[in-house]
Amino acid sequence: MQDILSELSRRGCRHLVLRILQHLNSWELEIVAHVSSLWRKIVFDTFWRSRRVKNRIRTRKLTGVCSFNNITLTFQEQVVSAGCVDYSTLDRYSKTNFYLVWFVLLSPEEICYVEEWLIFGELHQIRRVKIGTVQKVSCADYLDDLLVLGDVSGQLRIYQLCRQVLITDSMILSCGEDCSVTVIKITSSGSLKITNILQGHVSRVRSLSISESSSLLLTGSDDRTARLWDLDSDSNRAIRTLSPHRWGVMQVKLTGNLCYTVDSKDILVWNLSGNLLTRLELQYVPSVLCRDRDINCLLIGDTGGYLSVFSLRDILDKRLNLEDKEREKEKAHCLWRLSTGPEKSPSGDISVGISTLIFLSFNSRSNQVHLTLNDYI
Repeated sequence: MQDILSELSRRGCRHLVLRILQHLNSWELEIVAHVSSLWRKIVFDTFWRSRRVKNRIRTRKLTGVCSFNNITLTFQEQVVSAGCVDYSTLDRYSKTNFYLVWFVLLSPEEICYVEEWLIFGELHQIRRVKIGTVQKVSCADYLDDLLVLGDVSGQLRIYQLCRQVLITDSMILSCGEDCSVTVIKITSSGSLKITNILQGHVSRVRSLSISESSSLLLTGSDDRTARLWDLDSDSNRAIRTLSPHRWGVMQVKLTGNLCYTVDSKDILVWNLSGNLLTRLELQYVPSVLCRDRDINCLLIGDTGGYLSVFSLRDILDKRLNLEDKEREKEKAHCLWRLSTGPEKSPSGDISVGISTLIFLSFNSRSNQVHLTLNDYI
């Protein structure tokens, strides 16, 4: 005897399937989708593709109507870096509500660990890997079982946590106090090759953002400029310099045909030609930027503990008048603003699923990570 979802789907009772599934939250729907391949097909092909469901999610994202849960994780070790990605074991290119959260930790004895956790509405630790003794670690990044550690001397150490992982053509980007950006390609054979050293900044490079096609790179520096680079070119010079900024550029984001740079408490929006389009004024310093393509909005997490959403159409409609001598800041309309608790740390990440959002915040060298889980179903 078949289960009720499969039988209703087989009989063409799509409206009844939707009625049953709409009583579940996003995390419960993700669990249902992992019961079997048939149930996954029902959830993704029937529920998530429903016009009613899509409109409901879109409306709630634009108005900020959601249920949310704040979680604080405390570790025995210091947190060097952390991040989250929308993750699927069946199709890595499809958006889900299934998240992988990772942490790079360093003990007082300078022993490095990597921890992986899964989010199904709640956090579940799935792996803790001991890397070994690593001295003077200053930064780290982690993706697809590849761990990159940077130390204060400028050296990079690369670790492959799982020997079964398939390494495809990709790259590692490194920046620091020498004012340059090193581009390291990982070939299909797993070998490393320095393909370029990008030069042009005259002070420490603080932030990096690469385009979806991996062809363009945006960098921010203490020299009060951001620079745009063509990674497909053999040149080591920037193709655009984005200036002026009144302060060092601590955060950058490159997405679509727009560049975002953080100038103290302001966000400057540029096109790829290097023209300043507008300036957004915020109450607190932005710690993380993310674009939600489904609603064409800019998501901003700040150090005040707020998650804010701005319409990109609204932002671009309010162009900054560069001929104005006073150069007044444009105050674009914020669609909604959610307080996620006490003041947040200056480092973080945002990941967007089908109907959920994860806002992660941490302070490097502390032992705590703060997570906010939003559900728009």
